[in-house]
Amino acid sequence: MPGEQIYNSYNRCNACSDVPEKDCDTYSFSRTPDLFVSFGFVEEYPQSWALDPAELDSEDSSDDETELQFCLDRNEETGEWDTTWEDGEDEMPSEEDGQWLEKQLKRLQKLHNEKDELKKKLVQDGEMTNWEWESSWNYHDALFGAISAAITAVEKEDDSHDEL
Repeated sequence: MPGEQIYNSYNRCNACSDVPEKDCDTYSFSRTPDLFVSFGFVEEYPQSWALDPAELDSEDSSDDETELQFCLDRNEETGEWDTTWEDGEDEMPSEEDGQWLEKQLKRLQKLHNEKDELKKKLVQDGEMTNWEWESSWNYHDALFGAISAAITAVEKEDDSHDEL
């Protein structure tokens, strides 16, 4: 209708939505990293992630068997993350995957610790714009949060198994 607000979503119906794929006119297979690469921003929650510990070791990066696929949402009341594994709890990371996640989290923390020095080198020296810098750090923070949430979910699952 003329004069009405137009809504646009880059991931309207995706793996994180409650809408079945067959009921969605614009189903998206794009995940948070895809949207960042294509459009230059990190969408609000829910976010969809696929992290692949074997990607660097494999010649075939299309192997879904090694991917850690999950949706991440934030509880507005508690502020806690809600992590849902794409294929249920059977697809939660193994202990080896958990170690890989921890390694990536440390790598991202090291990068964060060097942030001021990197900004001087890249932004102030004209290698990248301030907008590119801010966008990159928004993605960094989202990835850091996603990996942290995945590790927390695995730890909670391990604790619940220990109680049995």
